[in-house]
Amino acid sequence: MRPRFERMLSALREKNARAAAWLDHIPKEKWAQCYDEGSRYGHMTTNLAECINGVLKGSRALPITAIVRTTYYRLNSWFVDHRDEAINMIKAGHTYCEELTNVIKENQRQSTCQLVRSFSRETGVAEVEVASRSAARHSRVYTVKLAENWCDCGEFQSLRLPCSHAIATFAVNVA
Repeated sequence: MRPRFERMLSALREKNARAAAWLDHIPKEKWAQCYDEGSRYGHMTTNLAECINGVLKGSRALPITAIVRTTYYRLNSWFVDHRDEAINMIKAGHTYCEELTNVIKENQRQSTCQLVRSFSRETGVAEVEVASRSAARHSRVYTVKLAENWCDCGEFQSLRLPCSHAIATFAVNVA
């Protein structure tokens, strides 16, 4: 993720140096997911007001007591719906929610096309080669550090989910 981010930022610098200079004054961890050290688990919105606006939608013109009552019932309904959804997933034997399961399955599918070039059981560090999809490009090599939940691609640490490179490394480690 960081290499892609840096490429895109370089492209921005070429197109609009003033915009890039303005961004340089803001710490990257405040606005770029690949630099946030995973504390948001894939969510970039930190503005609580946006969440509250969603709850209050359609009730702004009401008196304050009606707004409080509406907020209470809408939040209660939301929590009941999500609790029921979670209970149904648990009863069905799911360990993770459907969205997360799909991400893990896709990463697992991608890992089958990757080659673990080296792996140290002592350090838990591996090099994973990913063949390029186009003949003109070279394959890419990613370093994975299992003990630190870290990969060069940045997905492992930013989303707190094993990326395809980590899954390929796990497969070698188990074998």
